[in-house]
Amino acid sequence: MRPSTWPQLAAATDGADLLDGIVDRFRSALVESNFRAGCPVAAVAVEADNGPVLDRAGAAFTRWHDLITERLVADGLDEDRARDLTPFLTSAIEGAVVIARATRDLAPLDSTHRHLAALLHAEMGSTRDDR
Repeated sequence: MRPSTWPQLAAATDGADLLDGIVDRFRSALVESNFRAGCPVAAVAVEADNGPVLDRAGAAFTRWHDLITERLVADGLDEDRARDLTPFLTSAIEGAVVIARATRDLAPLDSTHRHLAALLHAEMGSTRDDR
């Protein structure tokens, strides 16, 4: 996916808005598809067995990570910390989407969203306290 297909990443006003937008997008996809749709990039990464296809999936995740990192840094988070958190954030959401899809229940996504929001709030609070 190109970043333009994820306007939530490029247009987010802060990290919390970014997180909410990503989760809302997955939530809508799950509900509208009756839990048949998840993340197409994750599906490719899991199912593909040829290098060029996996490379494209990896490039999509890298673009997402770069956009998320940029947003967190713009919010005042140290770049190294932002780069460390970003794969955790995406992995947690992707895992929650997989579990929600398999169980046909949004609870895993809701729980993950709450915990990640609390983590981002704590991280952003620590950057404000350091100023």
